Amino acid sequence: MASTHSSSVKFYNYHEYILATAQEQRDQLGYATGLDEDDDSFYQVLLTHFENPHLPAPGGNGDNSSAPTRIIRIPREFSTNNDLYPQFSTFYPGTEPGALTPADGGGLTSASPLRLYLSESELHEIVSTVNTRLEAALSPYHWQNVVDHCLNLVCCWLLELVRDPYVKRRLRELETAVAETNARLAAEGKPVRVISPLRTGYLSLDIEIPRPPPLKEYT
Repeated sequence: MASTHSSSVKFYNYHEYILATAQEQRDQLGYATGLDEDDDSFYQVLLTHFENPHLPAPGGNGDNSSAPTRIIRIPREFSTNNDLYPQFSTFYPGTEPGALTPADGGGLTSASPLRLYLSESELHEIVSTVNTRLEAALSPYHWQNVVDHCLNLVCCWLLELVRDPYVKRRLRELETAVAETNARLAAEGKPVRVISPLRTGYLSLDIEIPRPPPLKEYT
């Protein structure tokens, strides 16, 4: 029974959720698809882009719902290494095995507005670069991490007073790689910015995009 249940579980973007009322839509999107739930034009929305927490809120009130940019969240995935070190999904948002389509989602869709700005191959390259650098920096089985831990144990962690440990050096390289990616995207005229996963506590890989048009498949 357990194996049957586990085989039916499909990976999906667990950051998505349904906006079932007009008020929820106004709170999260800044507008609603109808005046209220009884309005014939009203429809529920599967939220696939989110307020941008990486910008100061206008007026300092903590509300970024009207900001000109939104955040696409690439979720963590645990199938490759459990939770030894952070890795992010290489599925394009909306193509995960458990993603909703209008046919199977009762009109709801996991389609992402990220497609307006990045192709699948471009996103795969970005996520793969981040994943590779995170593995190199944070894998407890990397030989340099093992050596660092052994030396710190022998030196009572005094070694870190004279040089940065391997983890810090590799995470600085990740920050540099993210900055270089953003510079390249800007040079190509793409209004997209990758947020370092260090700023999200590795809970998601955030990608900043312009606020998408209020189309049904992207609201």
